[in-house]
Amino acid sequence: MTLFFLFYFIHAQEPYSASLYLEQTKDCRFPVTTSAYKEEDLLALDVLAMRRLYPLSSSLISEKSFLQKLSEALYKNEADCKNHNLTHWGKNEEFPSLGLPHAIWYGKTSSKKYQEQFPELIRYLRKNSTANIQWPEIFNKNPLPAAPWASQKQFSEIKKLSLEIENVKDSPQLAQLKSQKKSLYKDAYELFEIRHFLANPHILELQAQFVIEKTFLSLHRILAASHRESPEATQSLYKKIQLLLGTPEGVLAIVDYLNFKGEGLKLSERTPVGQHPWGLKTVLEIMPINEQTNINSQFTQAAICSLQRLAYHSGATDSPAQLQRYAWLNGGWKTRIENNYAPNTFQNPRCTKNILQTESK
Repeated sequence: MTLFFLFYFIHAQEPYSASLYLEQTKDCRFPVTTSAYKEEDLLALDVLAMRRLYPLSSSLISEKSFLQKLSEALYKNEADCKNHNLTHWGKNEEFPSLGLPHAIWYGKTSSKKYQEQFPELIRYLRKNSTANIQWPEIFNKNPLPAAPWASQKQFSEIKKLSLEIENVKDSPQLAQLKSQKKSLYKDAYELFEIRHFLANPHILELQAQFVIEKTFLSLHRILAASHRESPEATQSLYKKIQLLLGTPEGVLAIVDYLNFKGEGLKLSERTPVGQHPWGLKTVLEIMPINEQTNINSQFTQAAICSLQRLAYHSGATDSPAQLQRYAWLNGGWKTRIENNYAPNTFQNPRCTKNILQTESK
């Protein structure tokens, strides 16, 4: 919050004016606004046909060293190198989201407005895990039951205690904590086990594999949407995707931007002013193919262009909504993109400690 007000003060002195926006985006080649879909309409996109017409592949995803580095990058971007962020329930959300994909896990009374992915993630981990790992008891139930937390408030209380358990798990203090917190201890220990499981390096790699599979599905949805609009333009889009999938930074760029800002197909993925999309489809459309320029550099610049348009069209000039996104653009969005998508950044160190090291929130 402090960071936001700092940027708000700075940019209140220098409004995000039309002239500034035009200067920053003068080299961006924005496409004509394309079709947007309601959630139910997306199911009608012919993904199977796209798989036949535009098969996607990357030799990198079968390499263990690549998956290890990808899982580390996702752990940095999605969890900030902190185990406790693998079990999260936002204050204004109706559900928890867990693991590297921030997969939704609905409770018994959730409204289920969005696609639930956590049960699918657990099935995937169960099918593909080859390591001798202790599974949380709740994950051994088939089918996976509803999330065991009734509310965000209850989850936060349990999570707080689960972090205390994590910090004293190998000391005499554990018995004392169990005695003092009898009513919550069982639930807190269960959440501690869930988080410890999700942070296991082998399970993190499998989560990265799961994210890649979901990414390929999203790419085929993007290609299907593009094919509806222009089969000719889809060939160019496909070529860009394949070029990106041929480099480590390109795979991470696609995976991360998709997690970060979505596919760009939904009505909800449009700016309030002008209804401009900002998702992965738009970035791929903006991105030129220039043999003299590295493909990852081109994606990086296209992603920044897309987010500059998102920030500018988030509200009226100098409005709180516009200034907030402009602050995010300069305070974190650009850094995330430049540190992950640019050439020769894939091997950058991500987290400075072992991911299973005990931590406090």
